[in-house]
Amino acid sequence: MNRDLLNKLKNEQALDTAERLDLEQALERGEASPAAQWMSQLHDEDPSMAWRSQLNAKLQEIAPAPAKKRFNWLGTSAIAAAGVCAAFVLFTMNRPPAVTEPQPHDRVAGVSTSNNDLGTVLMTAHQADDAQIAAGVRAPMRTIDVGYDWSSLESR
Repeated sequence: MNRDLLNKLKNEQALDTAERLDLEQALERGEASPAAQWMSQLHDEDPSMAWRSQLNAKLQEIAPAPAKKRFNWLGTSAIAAAGVCAAFVLFTMNRPPAVTEPQPHDRVAGVSTSNNDLGTVLMTAHQADDAQIAAGVRAPMRTIDVGYDWSSLESR
């Protein structure tokens, strides 16, 4: 084995393909080669378990304590508000409709007569009737065309 290869190994420099092949062949030859002697003199790089546990203990002493999680009032209040809104919506949607009792004897054609203004009552009743006909809720009433009886007039 040549001195250039030994110097590269001692200086831990990168080897090309030919030098790697020479090194492999020298190591396979056995203990008599200088490369095998040099490799046997290197110390083992695997750390022992005792050394690892000492390192872990030192790192735990140096490492800062983990930060406590703070209570997030904003997130919690937002979730609570969303829950209250959802409960309100479910309550109002699943509630049966309120039944209102009609007022006894003070309604004419669906219009309240409590203010005793006959013109307002008639106009409101007409508008309600007209709206029902326009909406197609009921058919318009048929008027019977009866001719005027002129004989009932007194002569002058």
